[in-house]
Amino acid sequence: MHIKKYGNRCWEVEAIKPRTLLKLIEKGLRENVPPEFLVEAEARERAARLARPVTERLRKTIEREVLRLLEESVPEEDVLKRISEKYAYSLTRTET
Repeated sequence: MHIKKYGNRCWEVEAIKPRTLLKLIEKGLRENVPPEFLVEAEARERAARLARPVTERLRKTIEREVLRLLEESVPEEDVLKRISEKYAYSLTRTET
């Protein structure tokens, strides 16, 4: 059944070099995914990569501020309010 459906060639993924595996995946994507989706995905990946140093630094800064406020016994709701106001970001808190 497998040979009939997929042919008589197969590889163990662990045996394929990472660069070769990446090329196979990219080729498969180009053949099976509409180009406009790939263009959008590449743009999103590029934007995330370019923003990463800034967002990572901002995340660390905010975490330090939150820690400081918690150490001052500021209630969590007030911490969220202060941080969201400071960074002009509207938050809706969801309970877990």
